[in-house]
Amino acid sequence: MDEITKRSPLALVLAIAAATPAVVGAVWGVVQIVEKVSNWRLNRRKLIAEVKKLEANAEAKHAQLTTWNEETFHFLLEHRGAIRWYYQVQERLVKSPIKIVKTEIVVKRSIITIGNAEK
Repeated sequence: MDEITKRSPLALVLAIAAATPAVVGAVWGVVQIVEKVSNWRLNRRKLIAEVKKLEANAEAKHAQLTTWNEETFHFLLEHRGAIRWYYQVQERLVKSPIKIVKTEIVVKRSIITIGNAEK
């Protein structure tokens, strides 16, 4: 060896410091992939359970709807001043070439007390 080369230890520290974020990012990415793959079945079961719960809640809310007999329904329409509109729509539907087989009327957001016109 004819020549002795001296390098600064600072250059070595800077090279390691520059490579560290890339290595950490790569390791983190691999860990995330392994976690997703290992928890795939559990996450799938959890998602299915959440969907079933939401569907059960929707069915329970639908089951809580009040069903009125025809006399009560007509009384409520008269009480609200809507009986005329009901009969007009009924007449139009009878004359229509399209025949409705089943209807469902849902009253939303109403508080009705007999003898008091609160809405």
